[in-house]
Amino acid sequence: MIKTLVEFFPQNEKNIIFRIVRTPETVKAHVLFLQGLFEDMNINRSAFTQAAMLFSENEISSIIFDYYGTGDSEGDIKEATLKDWQENITDQLLTLKSQSDKPIIIVAFASAALLINDEITAIVKHVQLWQPQVSGAFFIKQMERLALLASEPLSNNDCKEIVGYQINNELWCALKNQQYTPGYNKKKFIWFEFVDDKSKALMTRRQNQINLWVSCDDLLVIEEEKYWLSSNIVLPKSFINLSLQSILEVI
Repeated sequence: MIKTLVEFFPQNEKNIIFRIVRTPETVKAHVLFLQGLFEDMNINRSAFTQAAMLFSENEISSIIFDYYGTGDSEGDIKEATLKDWQENITDQLLTLKSQSDKPIIIVAFASAALLINDEITAIVKHVQLWQPQVSGAFFIKQMERLALLASEPLSNNDCKEIVGYQINNELWCALKNQQYTPGYNKKKFIWFEFVDDKSKALMTRRQNQINLWVSCDDLLVIEEEKYWLSSNIVLPKSFINLSLQSILEVI
């Protein structure tokens, strides 16, 4: 039997976090899902739910949560900082670690990779990166393009509004400057890259980034047709099984 708990996780007065915890009767590992930022979060929701359900059937508990100021968590995104979101992650991890001696694995989608740092990496056994965005400068450039397409002029005021998200300048600049690489923790990471005929050239350009994060043996290239729709990832069941198998191999 799988227990599903939907709750607000009390951290402190500022960071009350909404989360969904799935716990099987027997637990041999824990997965903390890191949702992508802004629009990426909307895209990954159902895929993470699909993965969490499969993991639970294989004795792996999971947590999916909303960062401070996003989704159903408390707070205003206009007040959120990069440090807030990183602390959300470490709080979840340290709570898990205090309650269980089982290994902890992170599954991070797209721009969630921008939140990973040495403190987070040190706590966990393994990190799966799903089509990660590891360059803050490139991520911000994409956001600027969205603003341009939506005919939203970027102001120099305290907040920038892009496709409905009000992002304060501190968070904007912190994300833009984010360029973490795992260094000696490189072996903890595995990178899942989706490619199709149209994106093979892009894959070549991403190779330098990939080499900084993982060794050749820890890069899994998934050759599939376009795997997301405008508002949602559509992942083949074979990929979810591959993600599960990767976790089972390291625990």
